[in-house]
Amino acid sequence: SADSLIPVQVTGLSSGVTMTSGSYHLCAVVNGGANCWGLNTSGQLGNATTVSSNVPVVPVGLTANSGVTKIANSRPQNFTCAVVNNGVQCWGDNKKGQLGDGTKINRLIPTQVSGLPAESGVISVDVGDSFGCALLNDGTVKCWGENLLGQLGDGTSTDSLHPVDVINLSRPAVAISLGNDFGCAILDTGAVQCWGKNSSGKLGSGDFSDTYGAIDVLGLSSGVTRIDATASKTCAVVNGGVKCWGSSGEYIYGGRASRNFVPTIVPELPEGSGVTEISNSGDHVCVVINGGIKCWGKNDSGQLGDLKPVPNPSILKTPGNVLPF
Repeated sequence: SADSLIPVQVTGLSSGVTMTSGSYHLCAVVNGGANCWGLNTSGQLGNATTVSSNVPVVPVGLTANSGVTKIANSRPQNFTCAVVNNGVQCWGDNKKGQLGDGTKINRLIPTQVSGLPAESGVISVDVGDSFGCALLNDGTVKCWGENLLGQLGDGTSTDSLHPVDVINLSRPAVAISLGNDFGCAILDTGAVQCWGKNSSGKLGSGDFSDTYGAIDVLGLSSGVTRIDATASKTCAVVNGGVKCWGSSGEYIYGGRASRNFVPTIVPELPEGSGVTEISNSGDHVCVVINGGIKCWGKNDSGQLGDLKPVPNPSILKTPGNVLPF
């Protein structure tokens, strides 16, 4: 359970892995199945127990070649969802109906989301604090769970135990990412629209107004290929560079601003920099750039992987290389 200042191997997962992220538990797609490890107080590992594990375990029924293609686990809360044979299964905490199975009963094993069975055409899934959303192959987005702040995007503030449609998407979506209480979608034009809670300006609309359906992110009408939302901010890959918006700007923009209501370029990563992937985990951000990895932000626990841990609240002001990449 010791911290590490450099990347270390996860036991038993040396090949065939697609990764995801979380705070206290993590899951990975492994050869068409799932493996999870970490905290398990609500059954979020899916192995029919509430015993935490420091090595990967297999959720019940999701062994290799089970048809798992995507997986998402919540950062602040304790549940997990996966795309399985083009439907969605979820497990763990369910107090707000975030498992989408028509109940508020916690589930220790994967359970089908009502209305999204196998062969429903689901191509991606993501989860927020107490809600989840699925992207279907027709470009529609369906969400379920808590909705007090409009995070389901269905035009209401009513929780839903079943998937409901996000309204006002101007074009078919090709990717989604959820923060704690809001969601964003990349459209087939490369534009971005978001919905839900807008504290800190994290919807990128230039103000603090919440919205119960999808609205345009200002200045992102094309060129967006990746997006990652978190508690109070969002970052996107735009034409090979990086733009971010929301609060905790010092950790996003290298000490240059405390808050931005519209997408703002990270100066060291302008368009054309070669960025292909991004992971925005809260107080630090990492990107894949020209086949390597660069990170910036808080480094009090060595989370930047550069062998230079510094006390909170010190920050790396510009993107630096993760070792040994």
